[in-house]
Amino acid sequence: IQNQISETGFFGFLKNLNSAMSDALSAFLPDSGIWAFFVQFPLPIIIILFILFGAIAIFLDFIQDAWKLPFAMLVDIIDIMAILSPGFLDIIAAIASFLIFYILGRDTGSTRYFFGAAGAAKCLIPVPVIGLLPLNTIMMSIAAVIDFR
Repeated sequence: IQNQISETGFFGFLKNLNSAMSDALSAFLPDSGIWAFFVQFPLPIIIILFILFGAIAIFLDFIQDAWKLPFAMLVDIIDIMAILSPGFLDIIAAIASFLIFYILGRDTGSTRYFFGAAGAAKCLIPVPVIGLLPLNTIMMSIAAVIDFR
């Protein structure tokens, strides 16, 4: 395989691999209908299916944990409200940020501590532009996808 890749380049290797797969499949599958298309392009179809099924799996995993997002959005709303009246609301948003990641992010392992600390630090920074960033919502979206069960 190494010699073949170095002689033809990577895309040439993929073309040769597709051709070899096509030759092997043509002996077993009919040359009519959808099978003819699959016999002609087996490697791209397999790659496209892998990407499609991976995207579906990530989407369904996200949907399973999407119920956590409103809590992170609420913390971001409190932090935005704290821009006009800083102090107590900043502290409430920081504590809430850490708690939602600590309680709701149990399936992310030690990442929940990092996300909670980052969200709390963001809430305590007295720069209004940083307070406008929906960092807690973004991190909860990431945590909903990367659960390590």
